[in-house]
Amino acid sequence: MKVPIEQSSWVAVRCFEKHPGDRIRFAHTAPVHLEIPGKPLRPRPAEVQYFIDRMEQEIERNKGVLSAVELKEYQDALEHYRRIAKTGAVEPQ
Repeated sequence: MKVPIEQSSWVAVRCFEKHPGDRIRFAHTAPVHLEIPGKPLRPRPAEVQYFIDRMEQEIERNKGVLSAVELKEYQDALEHYRRIAKTGAVEPQ
């Protein structure tokens, strides 16, 4: 199998095998990250918005429960996802 990769991305492989009695066995590799210079990973806007929404929900849900330091982790993540939404690219960590 050949998979054309035109921009930075990741791939994983899954395989399935059906056995008698409708049992299904499967395996899944860990992701392999492929970085192509000048072609950064560009997540779909809906994917980024999902994480923005989740971070906002978690911040609201955990106010008064988590410490300021713990809440800052969610706030930092929210800013990270907002930067991705604005630029359209994931910056290397």
